Amino acid sequence: MIKAYRNFWHNIFNFSGTATRLEFFTPLIFNFGLAIIFAWIIGLTDGSVSGQFVTSVYTIVFALVWIGNLSVTVRRLHASNHSGWWFWIQFVPIVGTIWIFILMILPNTANRWAN
Repeated sequence: MIKAYRNFWHNIFNFSGTATRLEFFTPLIFNFGLAIIFAWIIGLTDGSVSGQFVTSVYTIVFALVWIGNLSVTVRRLHASNHSGWWFWIQFVPIVGTIWIFILMILPNTANRWAN
């Protein structure tokens, strides 16, 4: 799992190739925990100078994690032989969220994006 999370950060700007289910779901879980920790720290330091610093750091980390999640989602779509443009389906209320989840749990198939 640690290797999958390390790969997440190493491939943060890589939108080509494929990603396994482990490489997709591990960062999802780790980053959720990271967000909870940041929220707790921000809550403890609310209004102070250090709180403003932590909020600034959180904003930068959040932007990097969002780009990384976009990247790993596109690579996961490639692994199931779908175009990265399917990423946008998740913005269709209810149905899109369910559909993107189904696409993320599909097994890897032979595809044109394979390394």
